[in-house]
Amino acid sequence: MLSKLQPVKSFNRLVGKVYAKMPLRYVLIVPFILQICGAVGLVGYLSYQNGQKAVKELATQLENEICDRIEQHLDSYLTTPNQINQINLDAVELGLLNLSDFQTTGNYFWKQMQVFNIGYNSFANPKGEFIGVERLDNGKLLINEVSEKRGIGKLYVYPTDNQGNRRHLQEVKNYDPRSEAWYTDPVKVGKRVWSQIYQWEDKPEILSISSSYPVYDKNRKFVGVISVDLLLSQIGKFLAKLKIKGSGKTFILERSGYIVASSTSEPPYTIVNGKGKRLSALNSQNSLIKLTTQSLIERFGSLKFVVGKQQLSFTADGMRYFVQVKSWKDELGLDWLIVAVIPEGEFMEQINANTRITILLCIVAFLVATRIGILTARWVIKPILQLNRSAKKIAQGEWEETPDIQRSDELGELAKSFATMAKQLQASFSALEAKNAQMQVLNEALSHNQSQLTQFLEAIPVGVFIIDAEGEPYYTNQIGQQILGQGAIAEVKVEELSEIYQAYLAGTNQLYPSDRLPILRALLGESIRVDDMEIRCCGNITRIEVLGKPIYDESGNVAFAIATFFDITQRKQTEKLLAEYNRTLEAQVKKRTEEFQQVIEQLQTTQKELIESQKIAAQEQQAAVREAARSAAANLAKSEFLANMSHELRTPLNAILGFTQVMSRDYSLSSEHQENLAIINRAGEHLLKLINDILEMSKIEAGKITLNCSSFDLIHLLKNLEEMLHLRAASKNLELVFEYAPDIPKYIETDENKLCQVLLNLLGNAIKFTDRGRVTLRVRLGAGEQGSRGAGEQGSRRE
Repeated sequence: MLSKLQPVKSFNRLVGKVYAKMPLRYVLIVPFILQICGAVGLVGYLSYQNGQKAVKELATQLENEICDRIEQHLDSYLTTPNQINQINLDAVELGLLNLSDFQTTGNYFWKQMQVFNIGYNSFANPKGEFIGVERLDNGKLLINEVSEKRGIGKLYVYPTDNQGNRRHLQEVKNYDPRSEAWYTDPVKVGKRVWSQIYQWEDKPEILSISSSYPVYDKNRKFVGVISVDLLLSQIGKFLAKLKIKGSGKTFILERSGYIVASSTSEPPYTIVNGKGKRLSALNSQNSLIKLTTQSLIERFGSLKFVVGKQQLSFTADGMRYFVQVKSWKDELGLDWLIVAVIPEGEFMEQINANTRITILLCIVAFLVATRIGILTARWVIKPILQLNRSAKKIAQGEWEETPDIQRSDELGELAKSFATMAKQLQASFSALEAKNAQMQVLNEALSHNQSQLTQFLEAIPVGVFIIDAEGEPYYTNQIGQQILGQGAIAEVKVEELSEIYQAYLAGTNQLYPSDRLPILRALLGESIRVDDMEIRCCGNITRIEVLGKPIYDESGNVAFAIATFFDITQRKQTEKLLAEYNRTLEAQVKKRTEEFQQVIEQLQTTQKELIESQKIAAQEQQAAVREAARSAAANLAKSEFLANMSHELRTPLNAILGFTQVMSRDYSLSSEHQENLAIINRAGEHLLKLINDILEMSKIEAGKITLNCSSFDLIHLLKNLEEMLHLRAASKNLELVFEYAPDIPKYIETDENKLCQVLLNLLGNAIKFTDRGRVTLRVRLGAGEQGSRGAGEQGSRRE
């Protein structure tokens, strides 16, 4: 055997040596002519031999190619969700993907949707929480979420921008993933499965199939289900793109006869009363699909008995059709049939005509190609050799060496481009070196400035929190992170700032209203300061004062909002202690007031004694009239007694009045305490007037009494009397009543002190000698002398 191969090897070595020494022009011309000769002869021979078999073989070949391409597409397309699920499962096991963090998981699924042509990528857990990314017909992506925080059973739908960020809430729908087959099937079997082909409830025009994986933690505890949906319309679009001659069709069936996808425009479903229903191939409106399915059932008895790849043909309406059906399965249990149907008449005539034309063209092509090959080889080689020499010079650093080729064709353009490239390359090398040095200097300066700014912000002894114009947290310094418990969190909505950072109204369990947040008010161009905010983090409650200010750009628009805040917990505690101290002080003042009240009661007792003394003096005066001899001695004794007594009473009474005036200047006392001090002061003044009147008794007895008439407010005098005597009446459980006639004048003219003393004596005696009931003072306007009218008082007491 080796001896037979030896001549072949020798021949190959000989040919190699010959070709290695041949110039390029011969290398181009000789093989070109030989190939043309061989190709022309072979094509002519094969065209003649294969003319008879062309129709059937071409149809079979075309069907094989179509079925193979469909099979390859199914292998690739249906393997994708399993690969994605396995990637996601590996990411979870390695700790790279946290399925409980729906914000991150949603962005992760969104980026996968950018890479893979799938319809839906989702995850659901046993609590009913769900996160998924949906692809719309227009290619836009939606992020759908059901979270325990916002309520189980409520699906929140968000459109996304070109970075995968959620833009706004589009709609809220009722949805529970735990009732879906893609969730329940893998939970039951405990392994990865394909779901049945189904139509979406809210979008029955979408036909899909799901690949679902159950997810377990390290302890084999069930965590949830990850799933990838494929839109079967993508398979239909692929089938429609296949180039099938004429009226040929391709379609995919389930063993049950339902259409999975087809190359026709007919959808593989029907919608009745808003509900979707799968379409059977026997009920298709496309006659070719319907007839092909009937022929398969007649040939094999049932679609379930089709095995491997089968070839058959049938005739309908005088037309013969070639059919190839191929069984396709995968490892997870999918079992479909790929069907390709091609009519025979579509390419029969064309093949015969092409056979004749091919032979003729082969002959002409041989002659023309031979001549053109020779000329072309000469024409191509010359400039190539020049470019080769110039390239070697440039490689050696000789930039001035350029080829001199005066041509306007591609090789001429190549030569010009080569020369231009050499110049640009030389200039680029020089410019690049200069730019590299300049960029290095700028980068160092920028890095230094950024480092200084960060050090300034971190050195500030208060918290700093910055958001951008979109309301997204931008920066938080170290002090701010310590107070808030966390730093700036990206992709947080403005409405969620209070909840994320646990900001509450001070002293309540109410989250701080978003519209009152200083950082958001600053974003509206306001400068605001508040001190009613609490941060609750890690079991601690921190009372803070916040100042929010806007930061404007060069155009005057708010570019950022900055909030500075600091801990005022100790200050508030100090204020609380001060309030408690004030309450204690009020209690002490109240106690002192009660002591003053006791003093007043003692004074009132003294007043009663004085009144009794006055009565005794009056009786003695009457006795003195009857006994003129003893009158002078009695009056003298009484005068001395009253003088001594008035002196003894004035001294403590003046002290009490002075003390009440000093206390009334203390503005920290409550209004009630101020009123009590006023009552004490008025009572003391009346007692002082009473003592002065007692001193005048000697004048009265001597017949030298005088009236000091003046105009005064009668109503005011009566109210003062009522306030002074109210406590005395209340101490005996008596009701003290002052009744004013509606026509009495407010101002009268008489001796105010004498009138007050008379009324005080009358009412004091009435209260003293009344044990129960009430004491009434009636004031009315009575008839005076000579027809004049004056105010009159009438007192009474009732039991």
